[in-house]
Amino acid sequence: MAVLPFRNFSGDPAQDYLALGIAEQLTTTLGQVPWFFVAAQPASFSAEFGETKKTDIGQRLGVRYLIDGLLQRAGAQLRISVRLIETTQGQQIWSKAFAGAEGEIFELQDSLAETVIGEIEPRMRQIEVRRCQSKHGNLNSCDWYPPALPLVHGIRTTTRVSHLPIRSSTRARTGRARLLPEACSS
Repeated sequence: MAVLPFRNFSGDPAQDYLALGIAEQLTTTLGQVPWFFVAAQPASFSAEFGETKKTDIGQRLGVRYLIDGLLQRAGAQLRISVRLIETTQGQQIWSKAFAGAEGEIFELQDSLAETVIGEIEPRMRQIEVRRCQSKHGNLNSCDWYPPALPLVHGIRTTTRVSHLPIRSSTRARTGRARLLPEACSS
């Protein structure tokens, strides 16, 4: 996925830094999710995209998902709208608006990042499983590919790994999980 620069709809060009800062912080936070591939900020923040269609941006960046947003301001109040777009069809699959005081921008950014990850991660996981199933017709491996990624990366978490149906040793689980990218690749 890639996070595009958020647009500044505040009417004040001096607020561009704030819109960019929000997008940059979101990029950093999304990059902490083990199974998310997040395009580097310089690539996704390229000014050359302008009014380019989301499907074309996704293809150029090599991502299936884009996150974009906009910043609005009324006095000391901020509103940040965020969208998740699937790039093969250019379809918006999630959106949410956040509001807060400018003096609490860091709390607003943290809340935004937590909510975005908490709400899009399960949706993306379902979409990727369906995409894999339609391509391969087999959920034996594809269904468990995203949840198995923490095993591949050596991350020990109870929430992501506890629901895996594999009951053999960690070495066997890791070995099987390493084979999954080939079966589920695009």
